[in-house]
Amino acid sequence: GRAITVLSGHAEAVNGVAFSPDGRRIVTTSGDYTARVFDADSGRVITVLKEETPSIQSASFSPDGRHIATAHNDKTAMVYDAELDSSASSSTRFVPAEDVGRGSGRSDRGPGL
Repeated sequence: GRAITVLSGHAEAVNGVAFSPDGRRIVTTSGDYTARVFDADSGRVITVLKEETPSIQSASFSPDGRHIATAHNDKTAMVYDAELDSSASSSTRFVPAEDVGRGSGRSDRGPGL
């Protein structure tokens, strides 16, 4: 087949890609410290998740599509609210993996993941 959409914007190689459960969004990961969420139909960037940790190796959506989990080279993982757009504050986007691991389920947007 032929490409129907080109997803661009990373400064380094793309090393992971995943569709949301509903097929409307795509998340890509890269060595440029970012994960990008795209509209699957238009290829438009919806949001950029930027970290100061080493390369983001992979990402996946939760089964309900509300969260994105990323895996990093520094042995950490992050969980993001996938429903926020690029205008949202970065401080509300993620729950540190260590908090999720402790079972707190806490995020800056309220209880539960």
